[in-house]
Amino acid sequence: MTKDIAFAGISLSKLGIGPEDVLKINSELRPLLDDLSGWYPDEFRASHILRLWPQKNYETEKKPSNLMVSGLVTSSALLPWTEAAVQMPEACRILESCFFSWMKPLPRCCILHVAPNTSIPVHVDIAPSNTSKLELKLRLVLDGDTSGIFFLNKSGEKLFINEHHDAFVLNGSMPHGYAATKKGLTMLVMGYPWNGANNMMQLSDLILPGTEILSSSISSKISEEMYEEVFLLKKQLS
Repeated sequence: MTKDIAFAGISLSKLGIGPEDVLKINSELRPLLDDLSGWYPDEFRASHILRLWPQKNYETEKKPSNLMVSGLVTSSALLPWTEAAVQMPEACRILESCFFSWMKPLPRCCILHVAPNTSIPVHVDIAPSNTSKLELKLRLVLDGDTSGIFFLNKSGEKLFINEHHDAFVLNGSMPHGYAATKKGLTMLVMGYPWNGANNMMQLSDLILPGTEILSSSISSKISEEMYEEVFLLKKQLS
């Protein structure tokens, strides 16, 4: 796998995740979606974010507590899950067994919910000085339609994914957005401080051939206002 990647589909079967696992997570999530008052309203991205792990920003060498999976008392050396995660033990199990086992450093994890018929404007998830940096985000699709995801090509035109993916990696340093779909999009998302750089070998095995979009075909230009919005969001979530 090359580091020059903007997007690629990921194999759920190689991760050890089946359709029944996604259904269980959705069953846990449904009551939380009925009341979005406990979610963070991300007005810039026209979406809602529900943090799962950790409760606050953390140092990368620390590990998640095993409270949700094994029922053991949380150790002071470990970082606890959020109150929302307490209601989603299957999501915690999938994160620990299928993702945390190989991702280095461990990612922050949350649920990102985009309502039906809602668009996300073009944005990036990194500082202006680091637009050439690899900043992969790994996303497990729980519900909705990924065909609305797009990048900007070098002519400023939207380059759509144009097909559905059950899981994918996306380079957050590239300008991207989401065009409204009838279904919207709900995902289990994993990102910073993980960025993919330490797991290129594992990702090479997980990526579905023929689904890659290379960063070299994507524009890296974006307005300063968009960066400011991203920095404000990170401050509010810290």
